[in-house]
Amino acid sequence: MKIIDIFKAYKNLITPTPEQEILAEKRLKICEKCPSRDEHLNICKDCLCWIPAKVFADNPNACPLKAKDKGGWEE
Repeated sequence: MKIIDIFKAYKNLITPTPEQEILAEKRLKICEKCPSRDEHLNICKDCLCWIPAKVFADNPNACPLKAKDKGGWEE
């Protein structure tokens, strides 16, 4: 993710819209099952992003694994 996307994700984490909260919950369920998740630090081992903020990213391709697979988180 670009640095601007990271800042926007943290802003969305702090002040989410109802739509962003729903989307983040769906993404978090995907991340919780992912083998790239470090459950102790709660980061993605592929990109080193902190998952609670990453799920609030505006970019549907913020997840490197999902971007490669199926065109983003929104399946």
